[in-house]
Amino acid sequence: MDHSVTDSSSFASASGLVAATTPLDQSRLQQAIDSDIGNPTAQHLALARDFLEAMPDDILRQTKDQYGARAVVYCVLLDEDEAVQKLQWQVMKSLAEPGVLALARRLDLAFIRHPTNRLKLIDLCIPALRQLSTNQYQAFKAVIIKLIRADEKVSLFEWALYRVIKVAVEGRAREIGRA
Repeated sequence: MDHSVTDSSSFASASGLVAATTPLDQSRLQQAIDSDIGNPTAQHLALARDFLEAMPDDILRQTKDQYGARAVVYCVLLDEDEAVQKLQWQVMKSLAEPGVLALARRLDLAFIRHPTNRLKLIDLCIPALRQLSTNQYQAFKAVIIKLIRADEKVSLFEWALYRVIKVAVEGRAREIGRA
């Protein structure tokens, strides 16, 4: 079963993006990105609607809940390698709140871990993650760091996910040291 709502070529097409192979192409790519930020097209909105319609109701509900959002993020970070994934479940068992762990065990991992869904899901979880208390957020952050480090490597996706969450939840001012 294909859990993909869209592929990267659809996104690139919707954004007017093409492969950037020369400095001129990269300049055009940057201009296309800059002009698209904050200006969704009808095609962008259709892709978002399709994603939300394809999402299992339980996952959508969990992205809006403090416990569920943490469970979704933990599941997004699960490695494809079964041995690493086993270590990650042990991390969750020892560090995550029991309610969050119980939710994570129930979620549709195929949908959550599909490459085209992961960052979209994180984006949906941000409002709920912002509602965490300081102690809850610090505990959550400790768990995601341990999940990321379970294979003793940090992928580009893991780094980006961590940075997105950190900036979105902690705020830009604290991120650049002004708070």
